Amino acid sequence: MRNQVLYLLGLISAILISNAYAINPDSISTGITPTAISTQMILILTKNWEDSTGILFRYERNKLGEKWKEIGNAFPVSIGRNGLAWGTGLHGSTLDEGPVKHEGDGKSPAGVFLLSKIFGYESSDNVKWLNMPYIQVDSCIECVDDTNSIYYNNIIDDRTIKEKDWKSSEIMKLSDNEYEWGIFVENNSMPRIKGNGSCIFLHIWENEDILHWLNINSSPVLVQLPQEEYNKLKFRWALP
Repeated sequence: MRNQVLYLLGLISAILISNAYAINPDSISTGITPTAISTQMILILTKNWEDSTGILFRYERNKLGEKWKEIGNAFPVSIGRNGLAWGTGLHGSTLDEGPVKHEGDGKSPAGVFLLSKIFGYESSDNVKWLNMPYIQVDSCIECVDDTNSIYYNNIIDDRTIKEKDWKSSEIMKLSDNEYEWGIFVENNSMPRIKGNGSCIFLHIWENEDILHWLNINSSPVLVQLPQEEYNKLKFRWALP
């Protein structure tokens, strides 16, 4: 049985189709720890930096400052084909030792990242049960991963662009269900730094309970780390 969630890098990130979905970085700058703003957490742990699989856990708490409580069952996931590397998110960027995320390196970002919205093939009218901002995608919506483009690490509706300046992008809607559901991961988005990685998201293959559970009012975050780094940072970041 294949992993229930595919975490695929180099594809779709938590970047915005329009400023209407923008998240104010000032709202995350005053936290004592990278997770201080959140009451929902998805935690993915791998055995080491090179491991291409991990285990996904979910945690929540009633209010900020409380201890995290695990909910649901943990399950295996796939991540970047070449493992993990430090991304750029709520934790800052590179910490301690370990590889650093670069465009096209086949690695998923390690660190703490805001989960800002969900995308899918369904119409907005059919997903009113979601408690997250939602973007309905079609074959004209792309995520630009060309580092030379002014649209780098952005989701673009190409019908609105008169002059395309990118040579590489990911089409958001495919002919199969691989991209049917996805959660945007805010890596390298505030600000976007050329070459630091683009288009990151969580694909949901089976466990759609995650989609029902996520709530934008809880400022949900993804924490993704090798086990050794998790052990080092658990106390400092107040992790479960």
